[in-house]
Parts: sequence; C-alpha cells; structure tokens
Amino acid sequence: MSHHFFTFYFTIFAYFIYVVFRFSDYSIKITFPTIFCFSFLLHPFYSIFFVFYFVYQILLLFTLSFAVFFFSFLVLLVPFSLILFFLRFSHFSLFLLFLSYSSFPLFSSLFSTLFPIIFSFSRSFLYFPIIFSFSRSFLYSLSHNFLFFTLFLSFTMSVYLSKHLFFILYIFTQFIDIIYLSIYLSIYLSIYLSYIHITLKHHFPYDY
Repeated sequence: MSHHFFTFYFTIFAYFIYVVFRFSDYSIKITFPTIFCFSFLLHPFYSIFFVFYFVYQILLLFTLSFAVFFFSFLVLLVPFSLILFFLRFSHFSLFLLFLSYSSFPLFSSLFSTLFPIIFSFSRSFLYFPIIFSFSRSFLYSLSHNFLFFTLFLSFTMSVYLSKHLFFILYIFTQFIDIIYLSIYLSIYLSIYLSYIHITLKHHFPYDY
C-alpha cells in the first residue's frame, strides 16, 4: 500500500514538473521571436539582434542534434523496451498511445513553424533564422518528449493501479498542449503579420 501511495504522489509530482516544463517551453518560443521582431519595428538598427538570434539557433541545432542521438538510445529505447518486456506486450495499446503522444509535438512544431516560414517569403531576412528555428523545434521536440514521457510512463506503469491515473493525465495533457499551441500560434501569427505589413509599407509606401 505504501509503495502504491509513493508511486501515486511521485506521478503527481512528475506531472507537475512536466506541465511547468511545457509552459516554460512555449513561453521561450513566444518570448524570443516577440522581442526580436518588435525590436526591429522600433528601429532598423536593432536588426543586429537577429545575428545573435541566428547564432543562437545554430548552437542549439548542433547541441540538440547530439541530445536527440543520446536520449533516443539511452532514455527512450532501453526503458521503454524493458517496460514492454515485463508487461509481455499485454498493454500494447500503450505503445500506440506513446506514438500518438510523441508525434503530437512534432506535428505541432511543424505546423507552428510553417506560419512564419510562409509569411517570411516577402523579402524578409528572417528566412534563415526561421529555418534553423524549425530545425531546433523539431529536434527539441524529439529530445525532451522522449525524455519526459519515458520517465513519466515508467513510474506511472510501475504500479498497475496507476494506469487509470495515467490515461486521465494524458488526456488532460493534450488539452493543455492545445491551449498552449493556440496561444503560441496566435502570437506568432500576429507578430509576423505586423512585421510583413511594416516591411511591405517600407518597400511599397504608395500602395500601403
């Protein structure tokens, strides 16, 4: 009984850390483009910040490439294979659930990055930083979701009675992700639409 309660409270704690991490993840994705875009709108001189942003994306691209390779083998394959082995594939639906969960942030990252990429084709020098931003988001989604979901699944499934709690938290997580993603997309969309409007107005002052 004590072991069950320990797993229950640890699951709640792990999920709380997970939600905080997801919130900070989206907050960073929202904050950085917002600062850089509005700094350019204030004065063209501030476009120098895009150089630092470009270098920042390159560094993250290389570091997270290693993180994906490392986490994929050590964090994902080994623990998850052990879970499936001890469960003797009796909960194979969890594997499908894992695939759907891990694919959600990847597609959301792709979807959220398509907006600024499409809008950046109007003579915007944001094109290259956005490509690196897309690569960073894609790799980042791979690494951090493999890590946190595997940890979360391992401790949740350690006690059979916690299985129902896992499904409840999983559904709630999807709801939170959708809310975060909606805010993320709306802010991204408004920022880049404003940026394109200013850019077009600068190049074609008589038409806008």
